[in-house]
Amino acid sequence: MGENIALLYMSAYFAQPAPEGSKNRFLRTQTNEAAVSALWKDPASRPDKIVALCSDTVRTKPTVPAADGSGNKVPTLEYFRDEFLKQLGVQPEQLVAVSVPDSMEEADQTRAISAVLEQVAENDNLYIDLSGGMRDTATLLLIVARYLKDIRMVQTKKVLYSELKGNSSVVRDSTGLYNLMDLITAVDAFFSTGTTEKLKAYMKQTGETDPDILNLLDRIDHFADDLALCRAALFHEARPFTVNLCLTKDKTEANGNALFRVATLTEAQEYLTAAVEQGELLLDLTRKDTVAQGIVYYQSVQQYRNQINHASASDLGLQSERVLPLDTEHIKETLQKIAAYLHEIRPLKRNVPQGVKALPVTKTIPAGAVPNL
Repeated sequence: MGENIALLYMSAYFAQPAPEGSKNRFLRTQTNEAAVSALWKDPASRPDKIVALCSDTVRTKPTVPAADGSGNKVPTLEYFRDEFLKQLGVQPEQLVAVSVPDSMEEADQTRAISAVLEQVAENDNLYIDLSGGMRDTATLLLIVARYLKDIRMVQTKKVLYSELKGNSSVVRDSTGLYNLMDLITAVDAFFSTGTTEKLKAYMKQTGETDPDILNLLDRIDHFADDLALCRAALFHEARPFTVNLCLTKDKTEANGNALFRVATLTEAQEYLTAAVEQGELLLDLTRKDTVAQGIVYYQSVQQYRNQINHASASDLGLQSERVLPLDTEHIKETLQKIAAYLHEIRPLKRNVPQGVKALPVTKTIPAGAVPNL
């Protein structure tokens, strides 16, 4: 179970005295106080650590009258830590101040992101306050959240901001809006790879119960399964492929299907040897390596077709050797090898033994059917 981490950009506090007779010291609270207070009130979201981006002004410029009544002023960071958080019951060491300049350039933003990442561990829970900072600060905080979700399985539980109404702050919850990013990612994953895992995870996360939506998701899931059945040949323990090198369509076949699997040269050679030994293939064994290479190239071409049509990314969670790179250089290299191979075998002729009828190279035989000679 990870810790609760509150992430915010601390706004500079130029405190104004409250009207005479008010129970408050200042006319308005500091920008981040409302959201942090809301998190602290709920035991489930109470922060174990508060990570705050603090500008030079926040850290060093005295803008808040000191609580001791001396007339001196203290910086916003000191007020926030020693007065506001102390009233909540937050210990000083629970606040981590990340130093940033008043105006952040790209390099400053990169350093800020790195500093925040050091404070968040795998499986922590993130609570974001978007109340403070300049316009690009919200983007920075959300980028951190998305990175942590994908790399460290950090869940963003709440995204809050405080809205000033008169002299009071009202906390708004934008978590639902933030979670739309998960939906966008899930839809992109489906259109790019045909997988529905992220869509199902999003529906579970949002607690969707609408029967029409759940029925639609079920239909999409079945469609994704149909796409996944466009797979390269099944590799049995004793026989790597079906005899005619067909793409298998039945996921109930022995040992299941290997998604987007291309044979190795050794597997193709073993297949040819077994086919010859069992009388299913007449082959000059001195040409076995050449024919085996042709099988591998044939499967590579089929593989490119499958991936381009149905799955062009590694989002399926497959081993890297099962997925062919789809960049131009790799495809060009493979096609050049195939062209050289075809040129090499061009002079070869069929040597048909006496009593054996040669079939046209264009003749097809359905898998499992008895050839009609």
